[in-house]
Amino acid sequence: MFWKIRKFIVVVYLRLFRRNVKIQGFSYLGPGTHFCKNRKMSFGRGFSCGIRCHFAANIKGGEDVMIASSVAFVGGDHNFDYTNVSMNKSGRAEPKGILIGDDVWVGHSAIIMDGVKIGNGVVIGAGSVVTKNLDDYGIYAGNPAKLIRYRKRI
Repeated sequence: MFWKIRKFIVVVYLRLFRRNVKIQGFSYLGPGTHFCKNRKMSFGRGFSCGIRCHFAANIKGGEDVMIASSVAFVGGDHNFDYTNVSMNKSGRAEPKGILIGDDVWVGHSAIIMDGVKIGNGVVIGAGSVVTKNLDDYGIYAGNPAKLIRYRKRI
């Protein structure tokens, strides 16, 4: 058992080291998580990620970010404005990057589009599609994600 855990951690470390991914402190990465090459990502302490997540954008994340399983971070759309060039040959737009604040929870199968800023303390519901910036301490859900309410302070 110990060898399997240790082997997984070593494999993950080697994959991340080559792909410009920086995670501070102890974190959990679920199996099947995919990091696209040529993208830069960094996360603070307390980062956790479920199984089969897809990171295809430049991401700068804060501390205590929790990402459920099958979440996708999508970066850079295809250029599709001109009809005289097929879409698969028209190239891609320059990625803008995704900013994630501290203490964020992203629900199962959510999709986060390129260029958004997720504030501190945000909760994103399962299956949500985030296309615009999200305010601090808001709870968002839906397609596109809309504000449900704000979190309370005690």
